[in-house]
Amino acid sequence: MDLLFSPQMDYLTLDEAGALLRLLRALNQLDKPFLPDDDETLSRIVRLSPDEWRRLRPALIDGPMAPLTLTDEGITYLPLLRLFEASQKRKASARKAGQASASQRRNDRSTNVRTRSNDRSTNVRAFPSPHDKTAPIQANERSNDRSTNVERLYNLGFSLEEYLNLKNIKLYYSSKGKPIRFSATEEVASPSTIESFLANPSASTLVEDIVLRWNELAQKVGLPLWEALTPKRALLLISRLAEDPSRQDLSWWTTLFAIIEHTPFLHGQGNWGWRMSFDWLLAASERLHRVREGRYGKIHAQSPALQPAWQPPMGQDRIEYWRRLGVIP
Repeated sequence: MDLLFSPQMDYLTLDEAGALLRLLRALNQLDKPFLPDDDETLSRIVRLSPDEWRRLRPALIDGPMAPLTLTDEGITYLPLLRLFEASQKRKASARKAGQASASQRRNDRSTNVRTRSNDRSTNVRAFPSPHDKTAPIQANERSNDRSTNVERLYNLGFSLEEYLNLKNIKLYYSSKGKPIRFSATEEVASPSTIESFLANPSASTLVEDIVLRWNELAQKVGLPLWEALTPKRALLLISRLAEDPSRQDLSWWTTLFAIIEHTPFLHGQGNWGWRMSFDWLLAASERLHRVREGRYGKIHAQSPALQPAWQPPMGQDRIEYWRRLGVIP
């Protein structure tokens, strides 16, 4: 815009001004603002014959009022060249600062690794013995991570597998010392609640019976089986049992599994073919309530499992209806 209001533009004729604008446009598209000092090339840029270009050249390049300048590198426009040089300086400065910052981060990272290694080797925590049944489990605050290390959360001095085996919970899976993590959507009961439930002598038998009942149901309606009782699964099931005393009766789970058996949506007969799993059911206490209340009883109208003349009852009416039919005790 400065060029349009400069005295150099007033000095140019209409043909010379048009040729100048084409040359400036070409300069602006180059990596470096330099055009070759070649009349044939320049004439093609301004779209004139070589003779017509040579007639305009003195006013644009060689004359005393010429806006373009001839240098050793080629023909350029000085204001555009100054902008280019300033841009190169900024890029070089930013590149240098980035390299220095990356170098500092690498140094900090290596220093932190060495510090953690030294802490790990010299600062050994004293954990309680796995055979000490009186050792309390203390809860720490959950971290803001999307996953939580169970051993850090419960401050266990030994593996979760050892703890569950100590409470007579027979696991059919070995994690071989791998850290056990829960996602942000999986709820784990407080340590004191779990301790209170596991103090019951029948707790381990109840866990095994519920797993067996689930596998029987899953095999009947085509849901995923629990082939392995992992420490994570065991802790989720124990959490759901410990949260509510009414769930510590096997009949509560018998009723729940009967509702699941007669809810086709949970078997994959809904719009998207989604099927529930025991892991999904145990992840949050609210899901147990939703299933027992019949929240998943509505299925697709064209599903073969839906009888047109029958509308499934909801909530407590559903349980009473199945009790009258003898489906559940």
